Amino acid sequence: DNGPEFNDPTASALFRFWMSNNDYHVDNDRAGERGYMGGIGPEWASAAAVPGSLFKMYASEGSTRVPLIISGPVANARSEFHPAFSFVTDIAPTIADIAQLPPDSDTDGRSLLPLLNGERTDVYAESDPVGMEVAGNSALFKGRHKLTRNTLPHGDARWRLHDIHDDPAERNDLSATKPELRDELLADYERYAANAGVVSLPEDYDIQAQISINTASQWIAQNRLLASVMSLSLLALIAGLLALLLRRGEGS
Repeated sequence: DNGPEFNDPTASALFRFWMSNNDYHVDNDRAGERGYMGGIGPEWASAAAVPGSLFKMYASEGSTRVPLIISGPVANARSEFHPAFSFVTDIAPTIADIAQLPPDSDTDGRSLLPLLNGERTDVYAESDPVGMEVAGNSALFKGRHKLTRNTLPHGDARWRLHDIHDDPAERNDLSATKPELRDELLADYERYAANAGVVSLPEDYDIQAQISINTASQWIAQNRLLASVMSLSLLALIAGLLALLLRRGEGS
């Protein structure tokens, strides 16, 4: 998976309205039953991601550092822990390698089979850059170092450099003490972004605000009649209040 879910469905009035009209609830006494849609929120999501920073959707270790469990003949029935860095793009090449399919030059990632067979102890060399971007949240992994940028509302769109081997919580920004390394990883990320066709987002981009806008737009599109009735009712209410205020003003 990709880190603890931080969204709280009860935080949005619009989503609460949608839930009430679609038989969903957040009654903890009925947690796990039909229609339950509770959430732990960002506070408990942060706790669940310890020692990583932040949670799902972001580029910090609380989102990106997750276990990969492999079982079956390919694992040679060995109960071993491999600390080697790998990435989600390595899954498809690994499956293809196990199935003895020819390599696909259009597929990113590397096969984990040499690691599982004991032929190698790593998947990527210290000098191999691996980039990622999700909704403006970006990272570049290279050896023990990682360049990270997180968007609003839980980030500030600033690039930070971390030694994730010694600092998986990403608390110590090394940008000031290792500016050359920061620039090197930033150049690696820019090459990755250009090759992958990453669309740059403004620094004030807020993913949660955008999700709310998209959700509202989708709901209005699917419920045009109800949305029109609600809008006309609101306008009628405002007009009535204004008329009442004008009459009181004339009476005084």
